[in-house]
Amino acid sequence: MKYAPLAAALLLTSCGTLPEPFYGNPGPAAARLAVPPPPVLIVPTPTNALLSNDAAKLYASDLATALVAADIPSVAKPADKTDWQIITTATLSGTQVIPHYQINGPDGKTYGNEDGASIDAAAWANGTPDTLNHAAVTDAATLSKLLAAVNASIQQSNPNSLENRPARL
Repeated sequence: MKYAPLAAALLLTSCGTLPEPFYGNPGPAAARLAVPPPPVLIVPTPTNALLSNDAAKLYASDLATALVAADIPSVAKPADKTDWQIITTATLSGTQVIPHYQINGPDGKTYGNEDGASIDAAAWANGTPDTLNHAAVTDAATLSKLLAAVNASIQQSNPNSLENRPARL
């Protein structure tokens, strides 16, 4: 009787196989899921940019489109905590509005700041599509340079980057 618990355990283990989800060939879905998605810059709707809600949404969309045209994958949508995002604010300086951009990483750290080109305050406040699109296209060129500098800085600080190790063939 003293071996009864051991015998019960042995009987239970011989009842069948356990599921082994990582055994064998997991198929093409596993290979696809093993690769993380490419980083995308999220452009949330600015809340402190001296624009109405509709104009702010339009500006976020225009900025995302202008960044895509500058070969920076970006989407205008609300950001999650794990997203790269560009926070847009604006300040009034006399009769001009100066947009400010802040690049935040998924770790919550600020990686860069940039001021945009000044825009007539009345045109900015009206939120006309032409004004917002012109501002977005103008600032996208400057932001692409800032993002390239951020990327280079991150690559140089990564010990596994090709910047810091010889290429493996």
